[in-house]
Amino acid sequence: MRNLFYLFFMFFVSSCSNGFDVVNQAPPTTFVYCVLNPSDSVHYVRINKSFITFDNVYDYVKRSDSLYYPDLYLLIELTDYHLRVVSVKPEKVIYFSKDSGLFAQTPNILYAFPFDLKQYAKAKLRLIIPNNPDTITSETSIVDSCEFYLPGKWSSNKSMSFFGGCYNLHWRTGNGAFHSMRYTFHYSDFVKNDTIPRSFEYQFQSDLDPNGERDFCLTLKDLLYTVKLRIPNRPEVEARMFDSIDFHIDSADKFLYDYANLFRSNPAEYALINFTNLKNSSGIFSSKLTIHHTGMGLDVQALDSLSNSKITKNLKFVRYK
Repeated sequence: MRNLFYLFFMFFVSSCSNGFDVVNQAPPTTFVYCVLNPSDSVHYVRINKSFITFDNVYDYVKRSDSLYYPDLYLLIELTDYHLRVVSVKPEKVIYFSKDSGLFAQTPNILYAFPFDLKQYAKAKLRLIIPNNPDTITSETSIVDSCEFYLPGKWSSNKSMSFFGGCYNLHWRTGNGAFHSMRYTFHYSDFVKNDTIPRSFEYQFQSDLDPNGERDFCLTLKDLLYTVKLRIPNRPEVEARMFDSIDFHIDSADKFLYDYANLFRSNPAEYALINFTNLKNSSGIFSSKLTIHHTGMGLDVQALDSLSNSKITKNLKFVRYK
């Protein structure tokens, strides 16, 4: 989305009258992207800048110094639930190369700080760019814990039973405004003498309801139809075997949810109207939380249905290999 904004901005400027020195008069716009996640051990801040040039745009975007500031001061202040404040100075790191494209792939500069955010309620960002009189600031609440209440979670039996028509999922949300649940279905393909692990992911509930308790009934029929739609019927596969299901909950604040939806719809337009929660900058400083419950199996009846049901029989699932 940043790329689209840059290109629009650069082509717009190149079409303007050059009756005055636009390049020297206009300061760059700073872009800050940081989404804190208490489930991560290391947190990253991306800081970029716009640029104006009358030279060849495609040559200019290959230069990393056109995207990054050579020097800056960045501070993160974290406030815990007892109102105690800790200040952290993220370190500049050279991350792995970006995918190939219009913009410079190396160096890929981020600002990182290792920190356990689980006991913290709020975060503040303060960014000073040399020769820029305006300090960039922002503040966000930190999304706190969600918790699963899955049948079998606390027992040694982690098999999902659909007795009674569905597998009941229950969880408690934290202080996030938006919640979504998804699962990852793991299976193996057997091709001649090779075993190929595969998986697909499926989001099956999302909402913007107030905080509280959540329930969802996952029916075996819905699971089988999802498997049928997501797994291709490869002729070379001799058999398949179910491995496990992982459940994930993503919880985010309302601003992050709106930001993602707006840029997904029309990134160039919404970048230009500066949909941001940063002062003197564009971008986002927000938080989300992702929790996982992994390694769930299927009971005998569900495995039989996966192998023999008319819905999935052509996918060649077997209980034993």
